Amino acid sequence: MSKQTKLQTKKITSANASASTSHREILLADDLQQCQTQAPEDVEALILKVSESFGATMEEKLSKFSETLDKISTTLDDLSMRITAAEQRVSDVEDEVTGLGKRLAEAEKKIVLLVSCVDDLENRSRRDNIRIINLKEGTEGTNPIQFFETWLPSFLGLDKRPSAVTRIKMDRAHRSFWSLQGARPRPVVIKLHNSRDKQRIMAAVKAAPVLEHDGQRITINQDLSSAVREKRRAFNAVCRVLIDKGIRFNMHFPATLTLTHQGATHKFSSPKEAEAFVQALV
Repeated sequence: MSKQTKLQTKKITSANASASTSHREILLADDLQQCQTQAPEDVEALILKVSESFGATMEEKLSKFSETLDKISTTLDDLSMRITAAEQRVSDVEDEVTGLGKRLAEAEKKIVLLVSCVDDLENRSRRDNIRIINLKEGTEGTNPIQFFETWLPSFLGLDKRPSAVTRIKMDRAHRSFWSLQGARPRPVVIKLHNSRDKQRIMAAVKAAPVLEHDGQRITINQDLSSAVREKRRAFNAVCRVLIDKGIRFNMHFPATLTLTHQGATHKFSSPKEAEAFVQALV
């Protein structure tokens, strides 16, 4: 059945109901007129008839009103059940989220611990590595290990010392992979075969004021993970100020700045603390 047909049917039904009600009212009015014109003995019969007609009319209207109230009550009961179910679901979700929050906090702690352990393992695996910075590309030729085994002792002057070292055994030697067009040469990472060779190299680097090769200033550091290098890089500004002031300092693993001033030793694991101390110096 189409919507237009339904609307027409509802209008006809409503019109019929209105017509029926109007007809009953007309009958009631006629009965009242008859009560006034008829004899007293017929009055009671007319009153009874009017009462029955009025009762039927009221009963019909109250029946419709009752049906409407029943529908509203059913709807309210349905809505109440839905609201109760929604509240229960919200409560269940809140309980689950509370549990997930605790599990997430525990997982974050474990992740921080695992990251720290992985970083520690990575640095331990680099203990015998050194990093040569700013050496021109191609200097090592096609055989980096053979070149650096003889070049490094000569460059650092290890071959001229009492315990002369003319060759340092190496397991690997390669350039790091990051590079930018027109940027500085890629650092050289060398894996030494013996730990003592690293100690000799770092001692020679510390004793030499400046290292240069082919007009380039060369820096040789111990090889560290990117996370540790980033932490140490945060102290660069403080280190420059200390150098300008002539204050000697050391950087201990992983990233702890140690300096001695007026006979007192100070250690800083935070760049902000170090900056505040340096600014307070006269």
